[in-house]
Parts: sequence; C-alpha cells; structure tokens
Amino acid sequence: LGVSRTPAREALNRLATEGLVETRANRGFFVRPFDLADTSRFFDAYIVSERSSAYFCRFGNASLVSNLERIQLEHERAIKRNNFLDVSQHNASFHVRIAEASENSYLVDFSTRLHKLGSRHAYFVYYNEAIERDVLDTQQRHIIDEHRRMIECIRSADRNALVRESNEHAGRFQ
Repeated sequence: LGVSRTPAREALNRLATEGLVETRANRGFFVRPFDLADTSRFFDAYIVSERSSAYFCRFGNASLVSNLERIQLEHERAIKRNNFLDVSQHNASFHVRIAEASENSYLVDFSTRLHKLGSRHAYFVYYNEAIERDVLDTQQRHIIDEHRRMIECIRSADRNALVRESNEHAGRFQ
C-alpha cells in the first residue's frame, strides 16, 4: 500500500486498543474473532452504557436535538442505499452523541468503544439479514421509529421515557 511500518503499526495498535484486532506473540495482528461468550459480555456492557447515557443525558444541550435529527436523516439515507457500513456508523454516531450530552468523558469513552465494537456486530447482522429482505426492512423500520421516539424524549426532557426507550432499543440490538 506504500505505507511505512510506523504508521501501519500505529494503526494496528489503535485497532487493538479498540478491541477489533488482537496481537499474538511473534505472529502479528489478527482480526478478533466473534466469540459467543464475549458477545454476551459485550451486550451486558452495551445495555449498561445505553441506560447510563440516557439517565445522565443533559437535556439543556442546545444542539443535541438538531444533531440527532441530522444524524438520523443520514442514517435513514444509508438504509435506503443499503449501505450497511454507513448504517452501522450513523447508528453509532447517534448513540455516542447522546453519551456526549452526559458531559461525562468516562461515559463518552465507554460508549464510543462499545459502539465501535457494536458497529462490527451490526454490520454482520445487517449483512446476514439482507438475505431475508422483509426481516431487514422490518428491523430497520423499528430502529428508525425507536430513534425518533428517543429524540422526542430528549426534546420533551422526559428522562424516564428516554431510559425506557434506550433500554428497549438496546434489547432489540441484543
């Protein structure tokens, strides 16, 4: 690729830090495999992150609703194009933006890391659901509706409803 070793090594180390690749002594870097037990633990943490982001969301953040609406519009466009990579990335951006509204850097870091890992899971699911188009379309409609309800909860500053919607939405992903 015409890239020297140093930037390639830095990129691979960053991917390892994000949990997307793993290193093996004297053998190099490998894409981290899907593991059922690890996936179960991932979803435990994911649900905690989503509930926490909703609970600690600061509704007074002036640009939050407009940012979420813009991200959701891009998400819906990616769905129409069947661009699963963009769908998963816009979905992650939507949820990380809610975490950012907590104004808690630890929660933002936690959410960001989980959503990077979650994008990998989501892409895999979307790719496999695409075989049964009606299943994929139904799931995407549910996700769009849930995101819109979450935006409305934020707009109306209804914390209990936002936590409930976030929990149900995380459960759908699980």
